[in-house]
Amino acid sequence: MDKMIKYQEILITLLKGYVDFFSGSSSSVKPQMLVDREGNHFQLLKIGWDEKQQQFVFGILFHFDIIDDKIWLQLNNTEFYLVDELVDLGVPKSDIVLGFHPPLVRFTSMKEKVA
Repeated sequence: MDKMIKYQEILITLLKGYVDFFSGSSSSVKPQMLVDREGNHFQLLKIGWDEKQQQFVFGILFHFDIIDDKIWLQLNNTEFYLVDELVDLGVPKSDIVLGFHPPLVRFTSMKEKVA
C-alpha cells in the first residue's frame, strides 16, 4: 500500500476512535471529523450548543497534515498523547513531525533535526 494512503487510513482510524469516545457524552457539543484526502488535511472539531454556559462552541481539538510522506501534528488542544497513539498504529517516530514547535525542535528524533 502506498505510504500516503496508509497514513490517511491511520489518521482516519485515529479520528474515528475519538469521535466515538467524545460521542458518548450527553452534551449537545459533539465531535466532528473533517477529512480532506486530496489536500491531506485531517481535523477533529467540537461543535454545538453548550447548555451549561449558554453559548455556541466551535473549536479544533486536533489537526494533522501529511506533508512529504510524513504526518505533521499541527495542533493538539487535548491532553491525549497523539504521537504515542500514531506509533501504536504503526507510524515510525521518524515519520511524525510536531509542526507546532519551532523548526529546530519539531522533529521527534535528533537525526532528523539536521536537514
